[in-house]
Amino acid sequence: MLSSLQVQQLVNAVIDREGGYVNHPADPGGETKYGISKRSYPDLNIKLLTRADAGAIYERDFVKKHRLHELADYATAEWVLDWLAHSGPSVVGRLQRKLGVPADGVIGDDTLKALNGMKDPKDILRWRLAFLVSLAKHPFLQGWINRLIALGL
Repeated sequence: MLSSLQVQQLVNAVIDREGGYVNHPADPGGETKYGISKRSYPDLNIKLLTRADAGAIYERDFVKKHRLHELADYATAEWVLDWLAHSGPSVVGRLQRKLGVPADGVIGDDTLKALNGMKDPKDILRWRLAFLVSLAKHPFLQGWINRLIALGL
């Protein structure tokens, strides 16, 4: 189980990696700031989103909702959170299929147990790399791969 301080560290790290305001036409997330997208939060003024507000969203809608604070290993929680922030909630089903648990899209007890019991949690980064490579012609691919390397791949 992660401490409150570790949760804050996770959230701050993903915000740092996501960066500030972006509205690039090739970005599948569309208009984003700190990784929070207008597509996912249509009622937010993304340009005016503060770092603190983004942090609260990550803690509520990513860490707590997906029970990442219940993971035993900080790195595993960071890798899952970063993938969720980058690719959205469909990541949960992808992870579940790779872990061999029912792919219901919800991180519940079985998924937590599987994540906590992984022999090599870096498999999460490898699975993410395989997913990104499947998007081979995307203009941001190299940057995404660099991000995985920075995370420890």
